[in-house]
Amino acid sequence: MGQRSLPAPVGRDGSFGQNNRTFVESASGIHVVNEKGERLIDGPGGMWCTQIGYGREEMAEAMAERARSLAYFSPFNNTNSTAARGSHAKLPNARLVI
Repeated sequence: MGQRSLPAPVGRDGSFGQNNRTFVESASGIHVVNEKGERLIDGPGGMWCTQIGYGREEMAEAMAERARSLAYFSPFNNTNSTAARGSHAKLPNARLVI
């Protein structure tokens, strides 16, 4: 059912997994560097998440700080984390779209 009703970034003609892949070794800003050393713009990077660029020290530090206190907590069963509540207070008009 998912193949018929959900958009996906892969072919539906049976060729999935049959084509050549780009192997990425590093990234900086909006670029990724493949195993041949070629710099490529990561165009589809924002398809599944908001692309803020690679190598952002402030984001890495914020993630590390959060991971030190509570890396993950399931929001199911009517529970959540205080960090999520704080984020909502900072972005009161934000909506979660599933």
